[in-house]
Amino acid sequence: MALDVDIEALNFREERARDVAARYSQMECVQFLDWADARLVLKKYIAKVSATVAETEKSSGKLYKEDKNTILGACRAKNEWLETHSEASIDEIFEQKQQLEEVVTPIFTKMAAPRQVKSAKSVT
Repeated sequence: MALDVDIEALNFREERARDVAARYSQMECVQFLDWADARLVLKKYIAKVSATVAETEKSSGKLYKEDKNTILGACRAKNEWLETHSEASIDEIFEQKQQLEEVVTPIFTKMAAPRQVKSAKSVT
């Protein structure tokens, strides 16, 4: 993982490294590749969420500033967690992803919903 190797790459038989390790009963390798994949899933999710926030900021700006700060703060916290917990288990990594999803999903759901426009009351 330190060299940012593509663990999803396929060999000439269309197998991932994990599949080859499992075929040859290299369970320690399988566990390591599962762990590396879990870390990669979390990193990709953080990057996707951050990119979505940046994209929203450039376009219509439907994201409230406090929601944007909440999301970016949560992404930063999860990145820091990944850096400081290099020995975390697969379950702990997926728990961190779940926690991030619990922060992000309601905000993105709210963002996708049409905003109600306050009607101007006529003065007579």
